[in-house]
Amino acid sequence: MATSNIFGTRYWVGLGALVTLLSGCSGAVDDSTTGVDDGEHLGQTAQALGTQGTCYVDCGCDSSLYDNCYTQETFNTASTRVVVKYYQCKTIPSDSIGNVFATCPVEPDFRVIGGGTTVDSSASALDYSSAQSGPQLEALRGGSWATESRLAPGTPPPPVGAPPVYHATPFAIGIKLHGGCGAVSCNDEVDLENSLAVSSRTAPFAAHPSVTVSVPSGFIVLGGGFNTSSGVWPVDAYATGMYNGTWTVKGAAFTTSQGYVTASAISISRCVPAENPIFCFNGVDRKIVWATSSTGTGGAEAYAVNGSSGFAPVGVGVYSNSWSRPISNLFPLAWAMVNYGGSAAGTTQPYQTDVSGYAKAETMLLNIEPPW
Repeated sequence: MATSNIFGTRYWVGLGALVTLLSGCSGAVDDSTTGVDDGEHLGQTAQALGTQGTCYVDCGCDSSLYDNCYTQETFNTASTRVVVKYYQCKTIPSDSIGNVFATCPVEPDFRVIGGGTTVDSSASALDYSSAQSGPQLEALRGGSWATESRLAPGTPPPPVGAPPVYHATPFAIGIKLHGGCGAVSCNDEVDLENSLAVSSRTAPFAAHPSVTVSVPSGFIVLGGGFNTSSGVWPVDAYATGMYNGTWTVKGAAFTTSQGYVTASAISISRCVPAENPIFCFNGVDRKIVWATSSTGTGGAEAYAVNGSSGFAPVGVGVYSNSWSRPISNLFPLAWAMVNYGGSAAGTTQPYQTDVSGYAKAETMLLNIEPPW
């Protein structure tokens, strides 16, 4: 049964871990270990910026396209404001062979920088691809985040005429920059076309294809996406570094002998806009928060929660310790983004159920509060 609430039976354990993590209390759920990649701060600690203020621009969304949307923006009297928006699109049923092809668009005046998908608990379905849609040069002008979910390798297709075996919910993250801002409104939008980049690279054919793509010089990696060839399932997709950072994707050939993966890194120029900059990000404006699930032979879920006020989540990633544990969920945990920031990731192993493993989730964060 499809609902607009993505947090069905499958997620109550994971959400219990999230609540435990936020409250700092222990409970029955073995919650995640968490940490921050201090290298992203260049050895510095981000300053807490206090509570957030009123949302002035782009606070709502079209209910015919989205089940939910959340906005995080610069909440002070600066003349320039960064706006990051999170979109939860409509839930989609699987087709006659158990696949879901979904796109989640950002609004036309935003630029897509990330996204993901989650499936409900009614079937064993996995992420097959998750990336910005359209030609690379057009993908960031408005744009959408496109995902594909498939039944896990070895799972028989549904009988002819059977109802959908599962449902998938796609997500997208968008960004925009306002200039000429006063106390309660902004007069103009700053063009980010030359300030955002998509960098892609494809791994050679292999049983375990792996590829890392670097972002352009002077750019900051925000996150990325992945695509695979037939029979290959992604097992890792994560970012490292800050300036001139990287995006890595790894896959495993489960139903073929060899195949490839493609990694697409999304980045923003350190100085924005790239031509005639208004401001430049510095060494404490980008960080990665990670969380690791408990280790076991079943599916694993981890939630990476941002506890730093003023930082906007801009991308999500996940990796595990086994080639036999493909990604089953990787998406921005939208309702927690504005107040906390987080991503959810699930893994499973369709063949080697005796192999113990874990999931490690990442949330990529960008400081949108001046001074920059």
